[in-house]
Amino acid sequence: MRGDSAGEAGIVAKVDLKSKTIFAEGITAEKADGEEYMLPLIASNLRVTKLNLDDPVRESRLGGESK
Repeated sequence: MRGDSAGEAGIVAKVDLKSKTIFAEGITAEKADGEEYMLPLIASNLRVTKLNLDDPVRESRLGGESK
């Protein structure tokens, strides 16, 4: 939604809870030596367009139910 990668789409590959950043496949940058790395994205600058609810624990947590 915001930033240099605005308008790009990708699938979440990794979530870093400590630094509160998300890494998405397809959103990369290139180092000086040509190596590509995933850019860290701030969660508040993102929009979820499709949610995978195959995991029953994830689905129950979204519904507000406790363990």
